[in-house]
Amino acid sequence: MGGDAIAFYNSGSDGEETLKENRFSSTRYRIRPRIMRGISHVDMTSSILGHSITFPVCVAPSAWHRFANLKGELETAKGVTIFHCRCYNAGVVMNLSSVATVRTEEVTSSFPDGLFFMQCYCLGNKRLQELMLREAKRQGFKAIVLSVDCSVISKRRKQFGPSMLERINSEMLPINYMQNEESSRRAEEEGPAAFLEYFMNMAHGATPVGLDFIRWIKDTSELPVITKGILTGRQPEKR
Repeated sequence: MGGDAIAFYNSGSDGEETLKENRFSSTRYRIRPRIMRGISHVDMTSSILGHSITFPVCVAPSAWHRFANLKGELETAKGVTIFHCRCYNAGVVMNLSSVATVRTEEVTSSFPDGLFFMQCYCLGNKRLQELMLREAKRQGFKAIVLSVDCSVISKRRKQFGPSMLERINSEMLPINYMQNEESSRRAEEEGPAAFLEYFMNMAHGATPVGLDFIRWIKDTSELPVITKGILTGRQPEKR
């Protein structure tokens, strides 16, 4: 794994204030063990959206796993590269990014009994979004994880050097967006750089997100919807 890839996994956006705060805040938590409780039977099972999981940990959606391993999300699904345990056998959720480097059907067909949620963005191309949502339902995903905080793409200062951009353009395009839809097909035909630009423009800043849009996602996919990226429960002020 090259320096660009390491920077992608280890860095945050802009001045990395949020990354620093996340690391600092985690040190404020303390584990207080319960002594003399007995450990002959330990039960860490939990549930999410009515699905049983063996312990309360889920694999978060993240892009471009092939930077870390040539088999990409297939290896993540086994839990080898990140968690060093078998997520599929352990019975926890894998949230598969729509910007994966392995097609969704390849992941789900490799682990037919796995528990998968599909992450997606709010796309400017509603027809393409509809195709992807229906495909997620058909392939057995149990929920949609909708990223609602990506109206503006973040600035990354420590990644995307020339070698990384070259690998993205040649090997690691967001292939799950290459659907049989006119505009995406046309961008794909123009080459990797044109398709990547098309994806970035479509996935960031194109679609306002509100309850009506979330209802449309739910009705179209026929799946529960989890909104990812909400940072406050305060309602926007009416103007």
